[in-house]
Amino acid sequence: MTPELVNLLAPGSTPHATAFQVIGACPALDVVLTSTSTRQHWDDARAALAEPIPDKRLRTVLDVLSAG
Repeated sequence: MTPELVNLLAPGSTPHATAFQVIGACPALDVVLTSTSTRQHWDDARAALAEPIPDKRLRTVLDVLSAG
């Protein structure tokens, strides 16, 4: 996750949270396995998964990436 990609996907977010938000936007995904080193990291991942990237924004970003 480059800063530019994070800014396109979820302005103001962190790379880790944005990655989890992208994972949460995958339509057929039922389970995410992850490990964390602290309780804070777990809470951050859980919060990010609860608010996935909206489909329209994700599609726009994918179109930008595929054009490049």
